[in-house]
Amino acid sequence: MGGGRKGSHSLVPKLYLEGDISRLPLTWLLGIMNLTRSPLGHTMLKQWFLRPSLSIEVINERQDSISAFLRPDISHMVQEIGKSLRKIKNIPKILASLRKGLGREGRSGEWSALQQFCFYALKIRTCLQEMNGIGELLIIKKVGRLKSPT
Repeated sequence: MGGGRKGSHSLVPKLYLEGDISRLPLTWLLGIMNLTRSPLGHTMLKQWFLRPSLSIEVINERQDSISAFLRPDISHMVQEIGKSLRKIKNIPKILASLRKGLGREGRSGEWSALQQFCFYALKIRTCLQEMNGIGELLIIKKVGRLKSPT
């Protein structure tokens, strides 16, 4: 992670503390900014760093979402969402294994991971529905389009 140069890791704290993050290698900057809670979140953040959006609408929506989720009055719910996200495995990989017929049984198998995903996804959705003042965010609208089981 040191950019390939021996000893370059010692520059990182100094550059970071001095506010000169423009000279940090991308991997260090990604490491500093990575507060994601799942492997898919990490992958998405990495893609955003490597291929940032040029759309002002997308950038504004991301900033609005971050601002909303940093509000102190909903911090306990955001923590609950983070705990739930940590429990969710790589669903595209799990579904691919199941399509190939490679699903294992038991607590560590794909079927168990799929069941866990459903449980925690519903828990996350419930938390989002209970948060006040975030209903106009695009991400919330996307989650809201998911139909509740009747």
